[in-house]
Amino acid sequence: MGFETGQSKGAAFLAAYYLQNGKGTHAYRYFGVHRLLEGQGWSYVFRVAAPGADGVALVGEWNDWQPASMQRLAGSGVWEIVWQTDICPEGLRYKYRVQKGESVHDKADPYARMSESSGEGASVICTELHYAWQD
Repeated sequence: MGFETGQSKGAAFLAAYYLQNGKGTHAYRYFGVHRLLEGQGWSYVFRVAAPGADGVALVGEWNDWQPASMQRLAGSGVWEIVWQTDICPEGLRYKYRVQKGESVHDKADPYARMSESSGEGASVICTELHYAWQD
């Protein structure tokens, strides 16, 4: 299992720009967690907008909630990390650990497709939604 950072600086700048100007109607396509369809194994990109943060890390149950530092992209306020793993992480819980000065808080992903129902506040990796919408 491994983490990488800094994959898409140009897209990060545009996403942050549109989000800050109230035009981010498709922000869910960029932010949150998304499966990457490249290489072997499982690769997932996690992105969150935290322009005022001094640091952001990804924490999750796959490594006993130990922080993996995310990279701030192009001064945009967007933080990103790519997780490559041999396991299928769908259904695993995660949070973003956000640091501002001396203050550190674990936060749910505002663009998560699924959250745990136990009240702990963690987001759940769910990149494929198979729901047949009905009226």
